[in-house]
Amino acid sequence: MANILNNSGYTVGRIESNGDVRNSSGYTIGRVESNGDVRDDSGHTVGRIESNGDVRSSSGYTVGRVESNGDVRDDSGYTVGRAESVAGGAAFLLLEQLSNSQSDHRSSSRPIEIKEPEGCLGMLGAYFVLLLKSNWGGRIGIIIGVVMAIVMFFHEKNNSLSFDYNALFSSIVFGIIISLVLGTAGAFIAMIINYIRNMSATGKKILLFLFSLVLLAVIIMAAMLAYTVHTKNAEKKMEKAVEKVEEAEEATKSPGFKTVKMPDGKVWMAENLNIETGKSACYDNKPENCQKYGRLYDWKTAMKACPSGWHLPGSNEWETLANNIGSNVGKKLKSKDSWNGTDEYGFSALPGGLNASGKFSGTGSIGLWWSATEHDAGNALRYIIDGSHDNMDKLHNDKARSLSVRCIQD
Repeated sequence: MANILNNSGYTVGRIESNGDVRNSSGYTIGRVESNGDVRDDSGHTVGRIESNGDVRSSSGYTVGRVESNGDVRDDSGYTVGRAESVAGGAAFLLLEQLSNSQSDHRSSSRPIEIKEPEGCLGMLGAYFVLLLKSNWGGRIGIIIGVVMAIVMFFHEKNNSLSFDYNALFSSIVFGIIISLVLGTAGAFIAMIINYIRNMSATGKKILLFLFSLVLLAVIIMAAMLAYTVHTKNAEKKMEKAVEKVEEAEEATKSPGFKTVKMPDGKVWMAENLNIETGKSACYDNKPENCQKYGRLYDWKTAMKACPSGWHLPGSNEWETLANNIGSNVGKKLKSKDSWNGTDEYGFSALPGGLNASGKFSGTGSIGLWWSATEHDAGNALRYIIDGSHDNMDKLHNDKARSLSVRCIQD
């Protein structure tokens, strides 16, 4: 039998003559085979001991070394213990490391790190306990602070349309701060009052006057703090309300064409773009087709055709729209009037066809829309809805061809 020691000299285990490894409580935690393999208590190989003293994990990585003098070192060269046998040292490294106890051995000689948040919370808790035990003034101050925080929370809750976790958090922070301030002030005031009781009449009058000034200052500070916190919360709520109103107003603005808010949360055109610019044309060069299906644009023109505040959607925006709609995207986007769709969202997709170098085709049967995403130097991604299918497909087209355009709000 050979003992295994940590770097403080305490026995943490031993290795039996048959190779069994036991911890300090006598439980078997592994075994060292005659061929150098080290196994855990489930029989799994967790590493091995080499003839030169190197200790390797089951993955072949060196996790430490057992010196000829019995010192056991980790892979950083740090002495983590001592063994009366090489096999015991190897077992110590592998099995104790496996059971996450190596950090316990190191803690005896390395400084303990205290996380700052836990230290701060502990100090606050200790200070609260100190105030509660100090005198009646400290206890009254803390109680008043807690009551004020509760009142503030219910006031915020009653003035909110839904439960606001920010209001709860603000109330907790406010309660901690005001309880500390009032508790400290209360303890100080109670101490002064006890001191005044033992003073002469003149001294009592002077201190009573000073006490009144201090009390007035504390009340003013508490009131200012409460007002500041309340004002900031009110300002934040007002800012959020204004932002929502502005978003709603922006979403309802229509620069001369129909719009719709889609399931992706974005505002899209509810009709094909019909602005004459650059290289664009009406289907078959007939103006009445522009009125019904919108104009057809080559990719370069489409990139600049959307009016101010709008842009040609990229492939990622088309994909986001499709993912939010789910199945049968094409059918749900198709217009009811000119196509066999359900138009569930008011998108009113129309089969505007395409123009390939002056050859028009596909009107009434397919709709093709450009995306702002290039496929390569000569092609860009576009999305197609076919009258005979319920899906929307992504393919690429020659940038010189002219397709329909749907703009999305910036």
